[in-house]
Amino acid sequence: MKRLFCESCGSINIIRTDDYYVCQNCGTKYINDSASSVLDLSKLKDNALINARRARSNRDWDETERYYDAVEIYAPQNAEAVFYSAYAKARRALMTADPGAEDALRIFAKDIDFIDKTYVPADIDAHISLLEGMSKDIRALCKYKFDYDPNIITLFKAIHTVFYFMLAHIIANMQADRKLTRLYSMQVKHLEAMLAYGAYGEERSEILEKLEAIHQDWKRIDPMHSYSRTHMSNDLSAANGYGFKDYLRFLFISLAILLISLSAMSGSIELFSYGLLILVIAFILWLWD
Repeated sequence: MKRLFCESCGSINIIRTDDYYVCQNCGTKYINDSASSVLDLSKLKDNALINARRARSNRDWDETERYYDAVEIYAPQNAEAVFYSAYAKARRALMTADPGAEDALRIFAKDIDFIDKTYVPADIDAHISLLEGMSKDIRALCKYKFDYDPNIITLFKAIHTVFYFMLAHIIANMQADRKLTRLYSMQVKHLEAMLAYGAYGEERSEILEKLEAIHQDWKRIDPMHSYSRTHMSNDLSAANGYGFKDYLRFLFISLAILLISLSAMSGSIELFSYGLLILVIAFILWLWD
């Protein structure tokens, strides 16, 4: 029996009715035997990839996983599909407090390791752009929250670690040029995240040594590169980009809530006015990128 593929979305989830073959993913109907395995698989992959990227752009993680899974059927070693299929599953699990979130994060870390071991980029420029997107999305996924289970935080750290080593292996096989600075920038962010999620003693010293070495290599390629060792500290700002502005926002919001609460208890218009003013300042800080 022929294996059926949907020409519109690339899905293989097609059933036969009395008059049609119907794609259960997008609803496209095919008369008789027109949906068949003789279709150009590269076209099916391209269609599925377009739909996957659209779903990812819309943050529809169910559809993102489904379409990237379809891409993997036609291209099992496609780095983008392998990464984002697992990423979408992990993202959805965290958003819904799914009990299977830990398993989803473990699979995600393993898939990054799979990409590291199997993927050979044909176009290094396009590959670096893809890596930058992956790096940004990892940092969006692995946000430190105090209500996360410690096991989740440990898995976040593992994801940053395996991605850092993938970058290191890519760098080791590249010639020294300015493209490397983009990879160094990603490495620094992920090493800082590893510090922020808890690195002590020898592990912390090793990470700090790696950071120092990266900045030195970076400076050899770009003599104008400068950095401060003070950012290599064990705090949350390194991992998530929580810097001075974020702490100001938190401070002003807390102070505004306190003053408004006191005004409600005391009936003081003056306290309420101050609280409202500070809340406006906090809102302005929130808009300030």
